[in-house]
Amino acid sequence: MRPSGPWGGPKILTKKRNGAYTWQVIAGSATLGLVVATGAVLAAGPWDNGQRKAERALAAAGDRTGGAHHGRPTPDGPR
Repeated sequence: MRPSGPWGGPKILTKKRNGAYTWQVIAGSATLGLVVATGAVLAAGPWDNGQRKAERALAAAGDRTGGAHHGRPTPDGPR
C-alpha cells in the first residue's frame, strides 16, 4: 500500500531515508544530470555560432579528392 496523508492524499516523504532527505536526493540528481550534460557538450568539441567548427571546416573544403574516379577514362589508361 502506498503511504497517504491524513486526508487520503499522497504523503510527502520528508523523513530521513538512509541519512538523506528527499530534497537532497533530488538536488543531487539534478546536479549530476547537469554535470553529465555539460560533459557531453564539452566532449563534442568547439562550437561557433551553433555549428561545430570541424563540420564548418569540412563543408568549406569544396576541393575534396577522394573516392573513385567517375569521369571519362584517360587516353593513355588501360582499357
